[in-house]
Formats: sequence, C-alpha cells, structure tokens
Amino acid sequence: MSNILNARGFTGTLDKAKEFLLNKNFLIVMVIVAIFLGVAFYVYNTYVAPRINPDFVANREFDDDEGSVKDATLYFFSVDWCPYSKKAMPIWKKIKSKFNGKEINNTTLNFVEIDGEKEEIELEKFENEYLIPNDKKIDGYPSIWMVKGDQVIEFYAKPDENSLTEFINSML
Repeated sequence: MSNILNARGFTGTLDKAKEFLLNKNFLIVMVIVAIFLGVAFYVYNTYVAPRINPDFVANREFDDDEGSVKDATLYFFSVDWCPYSKKAMPIWKKIKSKFNGKEINNTTLNFVEIDGEKEEIELEKFENEYLIPNDKKIDGYPSIWMVKGDQVIEFYAKPDENSLTEFINSML
C-alpha cells in the first residue's frame, strides 16, 4: 500500500497533513474555536431564541382602571343536534365550574349558555345588542363570545380546556 502511495506522491502530503494536525498552535486554536462555539450555542439558546419566539405574554400596558372591579360575560351558543356542540359541552361545564363568578384581574366572569333553537329570543337579543352593531354574527355552533364592557370578542379556536383558559386569562 505504501508503494502505491509513494508512486502517486501522496506520502509527502499525508506527512504534511499529520504534521499540521499535530501542531500545538493548531490544536490550541481548535480548542478555542470549540469553546467559543459552545458558549455561542448556550447564549443563543438561553437568551436569543426565547426572544425570537416567546411564549404568549399578556400585555397589561394599557390597563387604566386597575382598582375597579368590572364584569365580563362568556356566552356559549350551542344546539342539541350538533356533534361539535355535544363534544364542547363537557369542556364548557368544566371551565364554567372553574371560573363562574370568580374575579380574574379585577374582572368578575359570568357564564351564559344559550341553545340556538330553544332560546331563539335570547340569541336574537344577543346578536342585536352586541353583534349586529359590530358587523358580526353567529355563523356556526358551538360559538363562544366574551362581552367585556364595550368589547365583543369571539373565541375562534377549537374549544378545549387549555385554549379556553388561556383565552379567559388573556382577555381579562
């Protein structure tokens, strides 16, 4: 094998490569580069990455009336024949038992359930009072809306315990 390498002129190249890799200065530079890369990786993961893609943080910058207690109402619109309404009802009841009448960030939260077929008068009253003036409407079931002062906020996500809890905490 060494004869083949000698014939092709690789022996000198291999010796130079070995000499270069075993050079103390080269090893010191490589260790310093490795340490620098390790520190850079740690700093990026600890400080930079969380700022680039932060978890949700509620903005409390413009809360003017910190001391006053307000009311908010969370409305749940459903119908008996809808499979999605049937699936969301246990989640709604669990969230309702957890938060109904509780004060969250100086706001008392109340819950109202309205059956879209059995309670058409209440449904129309809600739409006329809150949705039509804001060019909104209930276009499917289940539908969850929060009324807080003059704000009417629709819950757009699939109803589950975590997303509803996050919605409540972020809107109040």
